[in-house]
Amino acid sequence: MLEIGAGTGTYTDVFVRAGAHVEVGEPSSAMRAHLSRRARSDRWSSVHIADGSLPADLRVGTDFAAVLAVGVLNYLPELAPSFTTMARILRKDGVIIMNVPTAERSAGDRYRRIELLGRRRVYCRDRDDVEAAARQAGLRLDDGPVRAGVTDVYLLRPRAW
Repeated sequence: MLEIGAGTGTYTDVFVRAGAHVEVGEPSSAMRAHLSRRARSDRWSSVHIADGSLPADLRVGTDFAAVLAVGVLNYLPELAPSFTTMARILRKDGVIIMNVPTAERSAGDRYRRIELLGRRRVYCRDRDDVEAAARQAGLRLDDGPVRAGVTDVYLLRPRAW
């Protein structure tokens, strides 16, 4: 599986413990260094950590059964280019698990305003936004939104599947 923007490795650890081989695309050099130290200390032999960010080429060499993008699409003004990048590396029967701040509940707006205090722009989305961007990328919305705090979680799959 591919995890984009793994940060401290919370989800990485869950997947490794479940027996998955995890490739991580992490744009922050500080987080890559942290993940590398954690991989050594926690003995993550099935994790490969590389520089990678959306919507750019993730520089991975295989097709993935699953792509996880949690907490990374919040800051991108357009979803379709990132979905297109993920769709290119997804197996025909694969799934993208992603979340975005909700535009459908006040929690998303509160989160957006709090992030502005730290000078970070957050883009809140609704189901229609996610579905339209998925279609542009050759994907379909398989499930969602599922409420998860200030975000909504969605599952995307290749349209032909």
